[in-house]
Amino acid sequence: MKQATSEAKSLRSELLEQAGLDPNASHSITTYIRQMNEDIASVGRDSANLNSARRMLSNGMDVELIEQFIPELSVTALSMLAKKMQVEHALLNGDTVEDVTKATDLTVFQVKRLQKLMNARQALLEGQPIKQIAISYQLLEDVAEGIEETLFTDRRTAWALIAGNKSVEIIAQRTFFTVDTITYFKNIIDCKLMIDVGKSDKAISTLLNIDNQLISDCRSILPEQKEQALEILNKNKLQPVKIRPAHIAADLLLPTGIVTELENSI
Repeated sequence: MKQATSEAKSLRSELLEQAGLDPNASHSITTYIRQMNEDIASVGRDSANLNSARRMLSNGMDVELIEQFIPELSVTALSMLAKKMQVEHALLNGDTVEDVTKATDLTVFQVKRLQKLMNARQALLEGQPIKQIAISYQLLEDVAEGIEETLFTDRRTAWALIAGNKSVEIIAQRTFFTVDTITYFKNIIDCKLMIDVGKSDKAISTLLNIDNQLISDCRSILPEQKEQALEILNKNKLQPVKIRPAHIAADLLLPTGIVTELENSI
């Protein structure tokens, strides 16, 4: 027990020193956590460049090459993003915190911190509001909003890859969702398409081999989602930069074909 306590204190001091903080100051750990939040928030806010960088990193490009394409991002920011993505992949694949720590040269504290962000992302995916997530996971709202932006971008990418008939494994690798989540996305897309053309619950269950509850949920939410899509499409006509139907579909968990049909109807 004494050894574990000693190791924990040593790790704490090492982390604070690396961050340029006094290990003996009472406020240092609070400052360290705030700095980490702010660092991650800064990554989350610059969504356009960082989303492009994420796609490039997912496609196997190295940091130095990406910097040439996106000079607005520093090597430090890109390296931080690459390390974060490496941790996300490892944790999604079921690696333990200890394994990830060894593989990435990050500390246990840093990996657990990223694990917490992934848990917050999952909560967002499940529909929990940002303010509640910020409280539950002790995050700045800016950080939670940055996670949401990345989640939306990844889901839009997933929708495009699903439409391109990519395997669930490839899509999961490219979008930082689990294989089960991608399978769920594919099921609700196919289910809502069948509901929209008048298929019965029994026929859908037989064709897709999915649970009746999922079919019921899709059937009950589909009219509301179509109304939301129609509202966005009507507003879209007045905007100089329009949201693509495929992106609207991903944001609302709708099949792209349904949104395209709605767009053609107005």
